Amino acid sequence: MAEPRWPSRLVVVRHGQSKQNVTLDISQENLEELLKEQKETRDASVELTEHGIWQAEKTGLYLAETPPFDICFTSPYIRANDTAKAIVSQLEYELEIYSDERLREKESGSLQG
Repeated sequence: MAEPRWPSRLVVVRHGQSKQNVTLDISQENLEELLKEQKETRDASVELTEHGIWQAEKTGLYLAETPPFDICFTSPYIRANDTAKAIVSQLEYELEIYSDERLREKESGSLQG
């Protein structure tokens, strides 16, 4: 029987800047409109900003200089998936991305907040 192969390294990356991050960090004239939009958006559906995509691409360029990865896991959240795709797009090799429900944030349901 073959012994399990454990990873020799594990890299954990948080998603790039999301639209929700920006809404929480700013105080603009249209803050009420932005807050209303965020309240109506499912947490799992919050997207990255252009800056967040840039952050993920820069992370990919950095990781492209490290030893190759065997696998990439991401949560099913849009911002996490988009971050993973942007990172992997900078690698010079094929790397499959696996989305796994068990990696999502803890949710309290419709009464959250």
